[in-house]
Amino acid sequence: MKIRPSAPLDLEPLSAIRPILDALPFPVLWIDGDYVVRFRNAAAQRTYGAAPGSCHELTHGFSRPCDEHGELCPMADVTREQAPVSVCHAHVTGERSVSLHQVIAVPVKGGGILESQIGLDDLVSEDGLTRVFGRGFFVRIVERELALLERLGEPYAFLLVDVDEFKGINDAHGHDVGDEVLREIADALRTNLRKSDAAGRWGGDELALFLPSLARADAVALSERRLAAIRRLSIPSPTGRVEPRVSGGLYWSEHVYDLKSAFHAADRALYAAKRAGGDRVVTAPVDARPRRAS
Repeated sequence: MKIRPSAPLDLEPLSAIRPILDALPFPVLWIDGDYVVRFRNAAAQRTYGAAPGSCHELTHGFSRPCDEHGELCPMADVTREQAPVSVCHAHVTGERSVSLHQVIAVPVKGGGILESQIGLDDLVSEDGLTRVFGRGFFVRIVERELALLERLGEPYAFLLVDVDEFKGINDAHGHDVGDEVLREIADALRTNLRKSDAAGRWGGDELALFLPSLARADAVALSERRLAAIRRLSIPSPTGRVEPRVSGGLYWSEHVYDLKSAFHAADRALYAAKRAGGDRVVTAPVDARPRRAS
């Protein structure tokens, strides 16, 4: 997204504005016309470390500029238009986890850009009921992370969860209690997630977790811990306490980097869990060709 033209920033001497940049809670990089990072603020050092290098090496692990890898690179547009540019990027942090950033780049006097990288966790698009990501925002995050995970050769897991007998809860206790059940389950699912993980409401009483760079055994163990936490829930209502249960379908892969395929495989595993009586997680076969449940 292009913004109206503005005068290039004068970053010399840098010492005059460094305290301001260091006080910002998000990474800021000064990048010259050769893609070399000439300055990083304190937040950028915490996120990416202090090793010298190019912006594409630092934030993506690329040996060449981002646009040669299919990512939008703001440098060319900013240089040509002499105007700020905003793009969405998936970045690799110092722990080699993946996170989505809104990158805002402005021109710098003498060439290059000053780039602010605002983590989209700070611009949350939440589902109003459950306080996890709404489906559209969740899908956007996951698709961008999958593209980067594929380039890195990293695995991921996708967990789809559905509340058992949810209609019965609504019928017996009322929709307000049903809403509270969904909120409590969403809270249990997202507790202690890593910054690179994402929780979203897929629709209705279905919730999802996206877990990048996680071994299969760890993904299975995490899923079982989440179900155990949900089993401990006891939600008061005027008609008695509700102790909800959920079924889950888990898909893990290190080869198939497609959200639609991951969802279809997790969906089939979820329905297998339902058919087996619910209150359990079923794990899809590793990289089985996904097929939508009938």
